[in-house]
Amino acid sequence: MTANYPTSTETFGHEPFRYDGVPNCIRCYTERRGRRRPVPWPCTSAVVLGLVVVDADRWNARNPVGTPVCAYPLARPEHPAFTPDMRLTTATRTPAWRLGHGTSVVAVDGYPGGIALTHIDPIGGA
Repeated sequence: MTANYPTSTETFGHEPFRYDGVPNCIRCYTERRGRRRPVPWPCTSAVVLGLVVVDADRWNARNPVGTPVCAYPLARPEHPAFTPDMRLTTATRTPAWRLGHGTSVVAVDGYPGGIALTHIDPIGGA
């Protein structure tokens, strides 16, 4: 995954920090069973605000169609709601493209529609 992090100080409080070895948003959290848990970076707000840009063109340059990937359509492994059946080991079936609101997505075999590049991990160090 290729990501550009903000260079300006105007981050609206959304910045990455490491918690238990996993990057999380310093501002966002979920509350589950009475416990506050950090939200994995990049949080939805950081992507919507344009603080994190996962570039479709860079993805396509490094990962051609057919690249083996691990896709997480619903939640990444760092998310408290993740279960192993949410992982999809597959291959890309289209080049990545950017949606109107700015999120870059790619289509994979065995799943309809696009999955955000923030939820795709190339297999084999690509």
